[in-house]
Amino acid sequence: MNSQGVLSAIGVTLMAAVVLLVLHEWRDMPALTDDERALPPALIVHGVQARAFSPEGALQYDLRAESITELDETGQTLVAHPHLSMFNPALAWEVTADEGEISDKGRHVVLRGAVEARDHGPDEILMESGELIYESRLEQLRSPGRVRITHPSGTTEAGAMQADMGEETLYLEQRVESRYDAS
Repeated sequence: MNSQGVLSAIGVTLMAAVVLLVLHEWRDMPALTDDERALPPALIVHGVQARAFSPEGALQYDLRAESITELDETGQTLVAHPHLSMFNPALAWEVTADEGEISDKGRHVVLRGAVEARDHGPDEILMESGELIYESRLEQLRSPGRVRITHPSGTTEAGAMQADMGEETLYLEQRVESRYDAS
C-alpha cells in the first residue's frame, strides 16, 4: 500500500471512531422535553445609551450600559455595567453597578457588584454597597449587606440599610459606625 493509501485509511478510521464516540454520547444523553429547554433571549443590545426628556424638552435621565438582555421566559431584563444619571433638580443622582436585574415590569430592580450612588446636590453624598434593591411599588430602597455612606461631615458604615422614599426615612442596621471630620 502506498503512503497516500495509508493516510486515507487512517483518516477513515479516525472519522469512524469520532462518529462512534458522538453516537455513544447522544445515546447516553437524557431526552429533553420542550418544557426543559431554556428559551433564548428575546433581545440583546450592546453599547446602550438611552435618554428621557420631559415634555418641556429638559433631560430627565441618561442611561448607559455595556449590554441589555431581555429574557421573555422569566420576564427579566439583565443589564451589564449600568450607569444612570438623573437630572431632576430634586434628585440629581448618578448610579453605577457591575450588573443589574429588572423584573416585575420594572417594579423590582437589583443592582449588584460595586454599586455606587452619588448625589450631586449641594450636600454631596456617596453611597457604596455590594447590592442595592429598589421596590417601586413600596417606594423602598434597601441594601441587605454592608453599606458605606460618605457625606460632607464624614463617613457612616452599617451592616444593612433600608430607606422609605414615601416617608423620607433611612434606617441603618447591624453595627452602625460614623466617623466625623472636625474640619
